Amino acid sequence: MQYYGIMSANIVSIIEKSILFFLSLLSVLKIILKGIERKYFYFLSIFLLISVMNLLFTKDATFLNLFIMYIIFSDFTVDEITRIFFRFNLIALIIILPMHYFGLLPSVETYNDNLVKYSLGFSHPNSLGITLLIVNICFVYLSKNRLKLLPTISLLFFDGILLNISQARTSLYLIILLFLLWIIFNKFNRKILFELWAVGSFFLSIFLFFLTYIVNFFPPNNSYYFILNNFFSGRLDLIQFFFNKYGVTFFGQQIHYELILHSILNYSYEVLDNSYAKLLVNYGIIAVVAYLGLIGLICFYSYRSKNKWMLIPVIIFLLLGFSEQSMLYFWCNFSLLFLMDFLHAARV
Repeated sequence: MQYYGIMSANIVSIIEKSILFFLSLLSVLKIILKGIERKYFYFLSIFLLISVMNLLFTKDATFLNLFIMYIIFSDFTVDEITRIFFRFNLIALIIILPMHYFGLLPSVETYNDNLVKYSLGFSHPNSLGITLLIVNICFVYLSKNRLKLLPTISLLFFDGILLNISQARTSLYLIILLFLLWIIFNKFNRKILFELWAVGSFFLSIFLFFLTYIVNFFPPNNSYYFILNNFFSGRLDLIQFFFNKYGVTFFGQQIHYELILHSILNYSYEVLDNSYAKLLVNYGIIAVVAYLGLIGLICFYSYRSKNKWMLIPVIIFLLLGFSEQSMLYFWCNFSLLFLMDFLHAARV
């Protein structure tokens, strides 16, 4: 894969840091004005400890950023969180796409499998695909069993045009699966099936960790491995490389991806595109246990609150994590924030 970026990484980094600084101030202000209820205090204290430890060992603020968002969204419901992310990503599409066509934002081009992918103003074609995916997930969740034909057809038509330009295959497959899940959830309403979906969603996260780990033991010359590696655009090779070079640690470790991939693997992009490998190798076993705990509590809350539709975003983001690391980030995986509604409803 060759990557030709026009947008300055420094500018993007400055914007991201500015937004996070603003969110940090907002979270501090919320604590000062409203305080922290006891039912949030225990969870936030434990998560803050894990986040700070992870930051010290990895020099990565992903868990700390999630902690900040937990404070900000501490009294929001699942529907309110989903509605916010739907509006935010829809506005991003409405603003960025016209800015590109008016020549104000460039399009990043990537070349893979003899295909040219265009970002249409986003920082990467996959970023456009993920934004579309989030809009679709929010649309399906908010519609629940009242999905209307005309808005759905309009959205899918819009998806088809933009995904054909961006060639974001992962987003395409997951959007198709998203609507298949809606059909299944809508048609099969028995309680026992809901229980199986809730438990199955949690075990899906465990299975994907296990699947990512055993990739390390497949011989590269295996014919099945070769087919899967090509399907995932070389991501399995990257997983094997990082496991073999760094292994799995208890507290995590700092990894300079940009130096490694350029000098050793000769890849021209700088990320490990598998959330489970990143959690295991970069963030460590404690972070893996914490992440599985979050998913388990969210699945349990979905069952207890009889809100089966919560599981659709959880499942889609879990599957996204096998080919993207954006599953780990609050700006993408808003289902991680559903936990705050669980704590809000708890009687402590």
